[in-house]
Amino acid sequence: AGVMPMPKKPPPTADEGPIDLSAVQRGLVPTTHGHIHFRRCGQARPSVLTALLLHINNTSSAMMTELMAELATRGVPSVAIDYPSHGHSDHLRTQPSIADYASAAAEVVKSLALETIGVVGEAVGAAVAIELACSHPALVTKIILVNVPFFDGKATKDIADIVSVRPTDATGWLLPVTIQSRLESDPEHSPVKPTQSWIDRLNTAYAEAGRSRMQALTALKQFDVLARLKEVTCPVQVVYGELFLYRKHSDLVLASCERACSKEVVTLPGFRFHVTWEASVEIAELGSKFFALAKS
Repeated sequence: AGVMPMPKKPPPTADEGPIDLSAVQRGLVPTTHGHIHFRRCGQARPSVLTALLLHINNTSSAMMTELMAELATRGVPSVAIDYPSHGHSDHLRTQPSIADYASAAAEVVKSLALETIGVVGEAVGAAVAIELACSHPALVTKIILVNVPFFDGKATKDIADIVSVRPTDATGWLLPVTIQSRLESDPEHSPVKPTQSWIDRLNTAYAEAGRSRMQALTALKQFDVLARLKEVTCPVQVVYGELFLYRKHSDLVLASCERACSKEVVTLPGFRFHVTWEASVEIAELGSKFFALAKS
């Protein structure tokens, strides 16, 4: 109900990653935040939570196809959404908040008749996962927070630094980048070993976000990650790529999980950013165990 289905078997495309697209349902859900695009792989099962996958700023659910495939091989169904103004979702004329992204995600989940979910979010996606767990506690059972963003009181400078290394034309439109130029200009927010498929999807996502590209970063700047994390009551698993620049705040993030019973930070050796893409095997393995439900 409320879902506008798209073709179940779209033709193969080179920019989607190594996944059988015939196994992925795609659709649009009308929400209070416009039509939200989703990808879905597998059906809900009683033995494991369906994983909701929340992407990084200025990307889309297309970056989650490797993780969806790895989860599927482990029997974990998944849903990945595009935030408003990202991917194939509608653009918003006004500035959204992290709470708006969480609300849109919740509306999609409910439209798919999922009663409870586990959530995996990276960077901005981690912030959305935190808000979703706070605002919809009956819906969210467990969350995996990957590369939690924390600016240590320097959000304005850090975001300005991020924006400054993204090439634009004279009007501010983001320009396509190559693997080499991306690694040279912004290695901190790149995978260690990017592929052509990854950079193609990144460039596509840049064009899809268009002039709305600052919305997610602005929303993140206005969101108090640690304060909201302290309100999360469901189990939390914190994950960082070993080389990610904000891993230095991992102890502070873990300490903020005071009500969530998170005991440790999982560090993935040799990984940095876009971990949900590059370390999809490791994240899927972690997720399959963390999202497993006890047998009644």
